[in-house]
Amino acid sequence: MNEESSLLFKSVPLLIQGTLATLQISLASIALGLLGGLLIGILNCHKQRNLCSKILLSGFVWIIRGTPLFVQVLIIYYALPEVIGISLSPFAAGVIALGINSSAYISEIVRGESILSQKDNGKLLMFLGSIIGKH
Repeated sequence: MNEESSLLFKSVPLLIQGTLATLQISLASIALGLLGGLLIGILNCHKQRNLCSKILLSGFVWIIRGTPLFVQVLIIYYALPEVIGISLSPFAAGVIALGINSSAYISEIVRGESILSQKDNGKLLMFLGSIIGKH
């Protein structure tokens, strides 16, 4: 029992360090994903967009959503530095991969909400009012 408790106390600083690293990665990738997702989603909903931007934005979202996140992390960490010629830290590669992946999904949420709010704005407001009125 004494050995187990000493092992636990010795590992507490490592657990705290891991928790802080996880929070840093999460917050940075969430911020990157929100900014990218809002930008892509708004650009994807714009009425004045041309065919080239439509193909690029839709293709980006389709490719990112269609590949596993683990594959994206591997590509960004191993292949991207070979192509660009810069080395990325594991932290930076993880944040970039999670941010890009999140931005693709968030852009679809923004695009879908924009389409819904343009078509059924009155019905949506009535629905939200009935939900809020029940509480």
